[in-house]
Amino acid sequence: MASFMDPFGPGALGLLAVLLVVSTLIGLLHARRISTLEQFLTADRSAKWYDFAASQVGYTIGVATSVVLIPALAYTYGPAIIPISCLSYFISFVVYALFLQNEELNRYLRKRAGLPQFVAGHYSDDTFILYVSTGILAVVYWGFFGVEIVALKGLLVPIAVNASVVPILVLVFLLVVLYTDLGGYVSTLRTDALQTTFFIGVLCFIVFKYLPTPSGGIGFGFADLAHWKVSASPSTHETLVLAASFAILGAAFIVSAQDVWVRSLAVSKRGTSHANTYIGLCVALVSFVPLFALFAVGAWATTWRSNLSPAEQQGIFGFMIRHLEGQAPVGLLLATLISIAISTADTALITTTQVVTATWKSRITSLRSARVLTAVFGVLGIGTALVFPDVISAFFALSSLPIAFLPLILARMFNRGTSVWVARGVLIGGAAIGLVAGLAGGQWGQAAPILVVVWGGVMFPTGQGLASVFAGRR
Repeated sequence: MASFMDPFGPGALGLLAVLLVVSTLIGLLHARRISTLEQFLTADRSAKWYDFAASQVGYTIGVATSVVLIPALAYTYGPAIIPISCLSYFISFVVYALFLQNEELNRYLRKRAGLPQFVAGHYSDDTFILYVSTGILAVVYWGFFGVEIVALKGLLVPIAVNASVVPILVLVFLLVVLYTDLGGYVSTLRTDALQTTFFIGVLCFIVFKYLPTPSGGIGFGFADLAHWKVSASPSTHETLVLAASFAILGAAFIVSAQDVWVRSLAVSKRGTSHANTYIGLCVALVSFVPLFALFAVGAWATTWRSNLSPAEQQGIFGFMIRHLEGQAPVGLLLATLISIAISTADTALITTTQVVTATWKSRITSLRSARVLTAVFGVLGIGTALVFPDVISAFFALSSLPIAFLPLILARMFNRGTSVWVARGVLIGGAAIGLVAGLAGGQWGQAAPILVVVWGGVMFPTGQGLASVFAGRR
């Protein structure tokens, strides 16, 4: 373990190299099995339940969405964040299971169309809604791809003493683009299995074996959570708002996230049978293991530093690495952080290609054109994330925008409301709110989910939408 005591030492860089080589080899292996556009974009229903589960775990635990966010939330809200997160996941599972029973949605899945086509089809295939929806979802997933680079840079630069982070990030993400381009969707699912398993094992090993306890011992365990202090002493009102936000996000994302439907499609071999999807979601509950380790990092921070500024809270994980340097093999965490970042990034990258290709079927008809598009998106995403991180932040802010799609999805599923101007207003207004909030928030800015919920909730029930809902009730 001596070679792993330095976060950027020879052991850390060597382990990272092995991880990247293996991931690239997986891409090369699957490249030989891809001969059609469907195989590249949706695995042509050849994926298994464990592919779905591994990908879902990896996508749930991105660096920006978990390694940065979860310790900060735990530091701010204390133990309440654990049941809130569990409730959100439970709501996601129930809503997903219920919505898969809808025949209108199943017909959409059989056609293998993108989410924008599903939404626009309810409004006489309105091309404006189709193109705007496609553009929104494309930049959402481009934002997910790029924000992993931004988040990694924010965590690693303060730790790097004798190493330059930017060349490492450029090389890593160019390899992500390469193996995604070679192996397509099934490659991203199976590299996720490697990357998430590695992340879970190393993260839990470091946190539960080496993290100091409040009593001065080493090895943070369940009993130490009794000493968890709530640093900011949030009010009951703030905690309830957080819980409501998570509950709404849990219900909305699982329905309106393009990547989840693509994964479900990839594992459905016969018609629209989703048994593999249900099994995969159950197995994906293993994501609570690393999430609990990240909660423990936030809890540890409350016992050692009670006055972290909002900016410092975004770097609690990096603060832990610096604290343990020289005492624990923190060099393992370089490859660990990068592994979970690329497990999110590769799925986001190919989902961007998938949603654009589904809309422009007449122009993107060959496997070669889809691969070129993926490579272009990837290279531009890397450059934008490093040169214009605030732009990527604004795109990532749109991650709360699938909620704006939710009323439009419900309208088609339950045959309610066909007012084109209302749908256009929801999409344009929601996009404006998300982008402005992201740019105003700076590097880590995200759109306030409640604002987007309010916008969609107010806009859609007006006009013909509201009239048809009440007519249906009568």
